[in-house]
Amino acid sequence: MVVIILHPTEQLIIERAAQKIIAEKNGDGIRWYPHYPRWVVFEQRNAVDYAAVKAHAAQLIVSNAEANGNALIFPVNIIWRDGTSTRGAVQFAKKCDSSMNAENNTARAQSAAAETASGSAPAQNKAPPTAASTYGFSDTASSGTNAAFPLSCRVFRAAHAVFSADKTSWSVTDSVWIKTAPKKTRH
Repeated sequence: MVVIILHPTEQLIIERAAQKIIAEKNGDGIRWYPHYPRWVVFEQRNAVDYAAVKAHAAQLIVSNAEANGNALIFPVNIIWRDGTSTRGAVQFAKKCDSSMNAENNTARAQSAAAETASGSAPAQNKAPPTAASTYGFSDTASSGTNAAFPLSCRVFRAAHAVFSADKTSWSVTDSVWIKTAPKKTRH
């Protein structure tokens, strides 16, 4: 499977935005957990050929985050030199199922009961500020996560990736750095 691995600079921008969005979404209880690796995977598994990316990629654009079913993603378009484009996404979070929430809530309740019984219960604190107030995000991931988006990536890697059957491990067998031409600006 061919994937796109962003340059570390763009990866850091994506990572920070993802952390903020996940924190916002989990403000009133754990519902989302991070998803790795944060690579661009294309909608159609064989939509992108390794050699084609190397030879014909003109631009890679990462858009604002959005919810996509049980996942939070950054939509990505790779624009080819002939003007066509192929859609993909960087998935950065998955929604927890109800059994995971139930286990988490039970563990929290047991911990709180033990602290109260031992007399070491934490002092009553004000509710922490929400990610929305701290980082300026709204309630939905798709509405303006960061001024950095859409993010135009000039340098990235095309790679052959191998995922385990249960999708818990992955590796890159080979990759190549791609540097697209800079946008021409008028002076």
